[in-house]
Amino acid sequence: MRHAQCLDAADKESHHTQCGPKHDRESCNEQMCTGWSFSQWSTCSVTCGDGIQTREALCVNGEGRQIDSDKCNYRERIVQKPCSRPACPSWKVGEWTQCSVSCQDGWSTRRVSCVDSRGEDVRPALCISSGSEQPASHKQCNQGPCPFWRTSDWSVCSATCGSGLRHRIVECIYREQIVDHSFCGDSIPPASQQPCNLVPCTLWEASFWGPCSVTCGNGTQIRRVHCTSGPRKEIVKEILCDKGSRPREIRPCERDACETHVSDLVAQLAEVPPIRWATGPWSECSATCGNGTQRRLVKCRDHARDLPAEYCRDLEKVEHQRPCHIKACAYWRSGPWMECPATCGAHVQQSRSVVCVSINSLESVNETDCNVAERPPSMRSCKLSVCPKGEPPLGKWITSEWTKCSASCDVGWRRRTVACDGLICDDTLKPKMFDRCNMVPCPPRSNNTWQISPWTHCSVSCGGGVQRRRIWCEDAISAKLMDDNECREAKPKEQRDCEMSPCPSSQLSQATWQATAWSSCSAKCGRGVRRRTVVCIDLSTNATLASSRCDAASRPVDEHKCRVMHCPRWRGTQWSACSATCGQGIRHREVFCQRGRRTRAPDSVCDAARRPSTTSNCYLTACPAYHWTTTLWSKCSDPCALSEQHRRVYCVNNAGKRAAPRMCDPTLVPSNKRQCDISKCLYEWVPGPWNTCSKTCGKGTQFRSVECRVKTLNTTKIIEPAVPKEKCGALPMPTESQECDLNACESEFQWQIGPWEACSQTCGQGIRRRKVRCYNRMGVLVARSNCEQKSLRHRPRRTQTCFLRNCEHFNCNGDFAI
Repeated sequence: MRHAQCLDAADKESHHTQCGPKHDRESCNEQMCTGWSFSQWSTCSVTCGDGIQTREALCVNGEGRQIDSDKCNYRERIVQKPCSRPACPSWKVGEWTQCSVSCQDGWSTRRVSCVDSRGEDVRPALCISSGSEQPASHKQCNQGPCPFWRTSDWSVCSATCGSGLRHRIVECIYREQIVDHSFCGDSIPPASQQPCNLVPCTLWEASFWGPCSVTCGNGTQIRRVHCTSGPRKEIVKEILCDKGSRPREIRPCERDACETHVSDLVAQLAEVPPIRWATGPWSECSATCGNGTQRRLVKCRDHARDLPAEYCRDLEKVEHQRPCHIKACAYWRSGPWMECPATCGAHVQQSRSVVCVSINSLESVNETDCNVAERPPSMRSCKLSVCPKGEPPLGKWITSEWTKCSASCDVGWRRRTVACDGLICDDTLKPKMFDRCNMVPCPPRSNNTWQISPWTHCSVSCGGGVQRRRIWCEDAISAKLMDDNECREAKPKEQRDCEMSPCPSSQLSQATWQATAWSSCSAKCGRGVRRRTVVCIDLSTNATLASSRCDAASRPVDEHKCRVMHCPRWRGTQWSACSATCGQGIRHREVFCQRGRRTRAPDSVCDAARRPSTTSNCYLTACPAYHWTTTLWSKCSDPCALSEQHRRVYCVNNAGKRAAPRMCDPTLVPSNKRQCDISKCLYEWVPGPWNTCSKTCGKGTQFRSVECRVKTLNTTKIIEPAVPKEKCGALPMPTESQECDLNACESEFQWQIGPWEACSQTCGQGIRRRKVRCYNRMGVLVARSNCEQKSLRHRPRRTQTCFLRNCEHFNCNGDFAI
C-alpha cells in the first residue's frame, strides 16, 4: 500500500478523475505463510548423565491448519536437543596399597566407593542398579622369593694359641644373586667373625739381673728364666716354650780395674806443644743429591792466636776437604694412561703410575727424594658426556694421616693417602696428597769442632812404643773449651803405635796392660757408654810400650755400655676401635709420660713438642653409596587407547647390587608409570560443517557431524574413510552442537540463507554452495552492503568443502609416482 495523488502540470492537486487508475495498492507475499508448530519438549531421556529431549513438529498455515510438511522450511524443524542431568553415581577407586609382605604371597587393597555427581559417598546399590560392576577392592600379590643370608665356612683361627679370631663371608642372596646387605635388613645378619680360644700361650719369663760377681775387674751376672703359661704366668715345663727364643741366664759384667797407674800418662799429656793445626766445622755438602764436597777452615795457631802456616809446616797436615754423598739423585717417571673405566659420566677419571726413581739404579725410592712440587699428575678427567640415565651420587674424599715430615727444619714434605669412598668423586674437591712441613729455619750449625794437638814423640827410644796427642772439643769462633758431647762428629783417635829401632837384648822388658779408671756415663739418662784408657807398659820402668808388645787376647776393654736411669718418654695405649664401620672415622688412645717400663711420670717431664696425638683418622672400608636405577619403559599396547607405560625402579649400591628401597633418597625416586603418547594414534576426529542455525534471528542451535577417520599421512587433500568411533575413544572429541546467532531480531536488515546445493563431486573432496542474501524488514532484497554495515555478524559462508565417499582405485598402465 502507498499514498497516491492526482497532480496537474503545475504540481497542483486535481480531481482523481483527471488522472488514470489509482495504483496505491499491490499484492505482496502471495505465497501462503507457513511455519512449524511445536509441542512441549519431553523430559530428558535419562535421569542422570547426558541424554536428549524431543518434541513433535507440525507444518501449519497462517490459520493454524496442518498442511503438508514440504510446505515448511525443513531447516527450522528442530525436534531434538541434548539435555544434561547430574552425573550418574559411579564407582570411585583409590590407589592400590603396597603388598602386605615384602616377599612371597600377600594382599594389596584399595578403597572402592559409590559416589554421586558431587563426589559424595552414596549407597553401592545405586551404582549396581546402573549396570556397572563393582571393581575389586583386594587382589593377591606375589613379591617373589624372600632374600636370605648365606655364609661360608669359618676360616682358620688367627692365633695358634691363646685368643684369636676366625672369619667367614656373610652375603645377602635374592633370586640367586648377591645383593646389598640392606636387602636382608629385616633380619639380623649372622656373625662374620667370632673369637676362638685355643690352648694358652706359653712365654719365657725372666727375672731381674743379679749383682755382678766381682767388685772390680771382670765378673758375671745371673738371673732366673722360666717357661710360663696363661695370664697368671703359671710355671710349666720348658719343653712347651720355644727353645730358640729362650733368654740368656748369664752375662758378663765389668767393674773398675783393681789397680791403675796414670801418673806417667798425665805427665806426657802435659808436654803437648802449644802450636797446632786448628780446624773449623765442616760445611754443608756442595750437592743436594749424588756426590759432592765438604770443606772446612784449617789454620795454624797456638793457644792464643793464629799463626802463619810456616809455623806448622813440620806438623802432620790436616785435611781441609773431603767427599760427601747425601742421597742418590732421583727423577719422576710416569707410566701410560690407563683406559677410562666407563663410557659416560662427568666425573670419571683415568689413572697412571707416577714413581720416583733413582738416576743410578733406576729403582723406585721415596717420593720425597724427588721434587714434590714438580710431581706429574697421576689422575685426570676422562671428559666424557653425561650418562643418559643420570649420574650416580658422588662419593667423599677420605684421607689418611700425614706421614712423618721428611725434614726436621728448613722445609720438608709429608704425604698422605687420598681415596674415594664411593664409585666416583669430584676431582675439583680432591684434597692434596703432599704438603710442606717444618718450615721453621734450622738452628745455626754448631761451631764446635775437635781440636787436635800434634803427636808426641814415641814413648820409647827403641822397640815398639806409642804416640799420643790431645783431642778436645772447642768453639771454633770463641776458642772456648766445650764438653766432648757438644761435638757432633766422632772423636779422633788419641793414641797410635810407633816403632823405633830394635832394643838390645839387655833392654828387653816385661810388658803388661794397664787401664785407667772408667769415665762417667756419656748419657744423662738412658743408655750411654763409659770409656777408659788402656796402655801397654813396662812393669820394671812403667814406660809405655807399643800395643804390639802386649798380648792382644788379654787386652782389657776400653769401652762398655752404661745406663744411668730410664729416660722419660711418651707411651700410648692401643688404639680404640674405629668409630665408623665404613668411611672415615676416628680412633682414640691414651698418651702418657713414662719412665722405664712401669713407672708413670708427670707430663711436664717429657718433651711436649714430641707428644704423640691421642686421636687419628681411620678408614676401614668404603661406605656403600646408593642411587635409583630404572628398566626400560614397557610398550604401549594401543597408541589410540588411554593406557599407561610402566617400568621397574630399583635402589642399587655403587657396586650395582640391588638394595632395599629405604637406602635411597625417597625424594629422588623416578616415576614408574606414565601416560602413553596418543599423538602417534593412526586415527583422528574429523568434524563436518555446521548446519544452518535453527533460527533466522536471535539465539538458535546448529549441529555438525563428527566422524573418526584414518589420520591423513600425506600432503594431498584426499580425505580418509570413516571408521567406528571407538577407534578414537582416547582422543578428545570436538563438540557436535553450539549456539548460533545469525541476526539480531530487531535489526533493520537480515541475512537470508538458502539451502546447500548438492556436492560438486560424487566421490572424493568437492565443494557445495548456497545463496546468502540481504533483506530488509519488509522482506525486500537489498544490497548486501546494508547487512555488512548494520549487522553485528559476519556474512555467513557461501561455500564449504564436502565429501561423499572415496573414489574407486584405477589401474595405471604406465609409470606412476607418489
